[in-house]
Amino acid sequence: MVRNLLKNIILSYYERTLQEEISMSDLCESIRNYRYAFVKLDVPYMPADFPRSVPIGKDADIICLKDDFENIRSAVLDWSASIPEKYNIRTVEDTYGYRVRICGVLGILLYQIDMSWNIEGVSDSFMEDAITTRTERDGLYILDRRYEYIYRMHSFSSDRRKVHHKKYLIERKEDYDEAIAKNYLNMGIKDLVD
Repeated sequence: MVRNLLKNIILSYYERTLQEEISMSDLCESIRNYRYAFVKLDVPYMPADFPRSVPIGKDADIICLKDDFENIRSAVLDWSASIPEKYNIRTVEDTYGYRVRICGVLGILLYQIDMSWNIEGVSDSFMEDAITTRTERDGLYILDRRYEYIYRMHSFSSDRRKVHHKKYLIERKEDYDEAIAKNYLNMGIKDLVD
């Protein structure tokens, strides 16, 4: 309990100071010519001016094609090298991706970027099709609403504690495409929400 209180105090401090020191605008510009998309931007904690501001204590998810992964990873690493030295940068290699974690005192996560070129449990063709149909918004690429819905279905089915994904699925049912869901996930929305 004391650790959680301390963590909340530290995060509150960083929310006031970090916004001026970390912006992803330059990163978005540096990866503009690669085949990628940000996912799960429509979440309760995402700042309205993202990528200029980032949500403290949270993350951003980038999916990309395997052929562009190394270039995007290099761009993210270059971007993270520009962050003031008072922050600790940690990297984690995953089976299908990479994470860059920006930590503050006591190793508390301040921000994280997750990059993936494959999603376990989703058809292999999903990435290619999702990236091909992406749209541009405010200088960055995002998934078409139907593919974002599929991505959220997968996210919620993987971790049902993330109720904001369930809320998204319920509120955005008009974005659900049954044929696409069956093709990529082999499940339907009725398997997840009533």
